[in-house]
Amino acid sequence: TGAECKMAMHEAFADLEAAGLHRETLWAEVERLVALTMVAIQPRLAVHYRAANKGAEKEASMLDKIRGKTTESKCFQVLGLDVMMDSAKKPHLLEINALPSFTVGSRTDVLIKRPALAGAMALVCGLDVA
Repeated sequence: TGAECKMAMHEAFADLEAAGLHRETLWAEVERLVALTMVAIQPRLAVHYRAANKGAEKEASMLDKIRGKTTESKCFQVLGLDVMMDSAKKPHLLEINALPSFTVGSRTDVLIKRPALAGAMALVCGLDVA
């Protein structure tokens, strides 16, 4: 299942801090890596989003359009980004999982996947994620 190679983020940061790395510095590097990755794949994601919405706008009645109501899809996709650190403590993107597994086979899976799904649903539902 790969559970033996998974680690919750707070555990990884604790280990890295014990090795002398600053959490904020590392997190800023990971955020930059994720942002650059999203910029690179955004055109492809947009194509898939438009395909999911194809024809939906035509189905809205004229009255709904006047009222500003549409049948536009609110679809989303959860992506899994696997990051590895090299010996110099620099993060590198290993892969992007377009369909990450949400199977829970260990306590670590629960610690990682439950907040990820809760956060995604909160964003979709317009809830405060703080």
